[in-house]
Amino acid sequence: MRVLVTRPLDDAKATAEAVRTRGHEPIIAPLSVIRYETPEPPGQRPAAAIFTSRNAVRALRDVEWAKTLHRVPAYCVGAATAEAARQAGFLHVIAGGGTGAQLAEHIAYTHSPENGPLLYLTGDHLAFDMAAALGARGFTVLRHIVYRSELVTALPEQAERALGAGRVDAVILMSPRTAGHFVDLVKQAGISEQAARLRFLCLSTRVAERLAPLRAEQIRIAARPTQRALLDLLGPSTAA
Repeated sequence: MRVLVTRPLDDAKATAEAVRTRGHEPIIAPLSVIRYETPEPPGQRPAAAIFTSRNAVRALRDVEWAKTLHRVPAYCVGAATAEAARQAGFLHVIAGGGTGAQLAEHIAYTHSPENGPLLYLTGDHLAFDMAAALGARGFTVLRHIVYRSELVTALPEQAERALGAGRVDAVILMSPRTAGHFVDLVKQAGISEQAARLRFLCLSTRVAERLAPLRAEQIRIAARPTQRALLDLLGPSTAA
């Protein structure tokens, strides 16, 4: 099966390798580009750090003051982000269940607002408002934008050619924003009809909902919000 991988390039490479390991053919087609910021240190000493993306961890790689965070708890949205935090030097890493809402519940259950403010390191676009969810529980949340996600203005050339020629079987979509942008880009390219016939592998219901204008018939939703569960939707390779 030929699978379009729409994640930003760094993540797309890893996902493509996982697709290839399962016997399928990945086509890397990032629909967004990550631009890292140079974050300033927080004005207050945080009691813990929150990461809902590996990109937020990557943004701190060469930031000297960020080393002071390595000894505070690092709450991470899921296993992949948690592993990135460990590799970056964080010593006390806690992995959530895979969604922002689940992580907020976990923090509220295991951490006290009296311990001090939480440093929330994010991109410029959020799928879940962690600060609002925890603020309602009495936490002080300091949001720092450490990277920006810029949508591409057109489908990558290789992807557009493959889609138009019917050489794509499935599309991996891992965020609502990316899913909505994919719909816009195939319409812009005049290949919505071809795209509607594809199998869409979506990380969540919210991602799948953004495909509604395409009227696609083959939409699959991962049993859990993890890459492994998402790739399970591919099924076995039919290659000889």
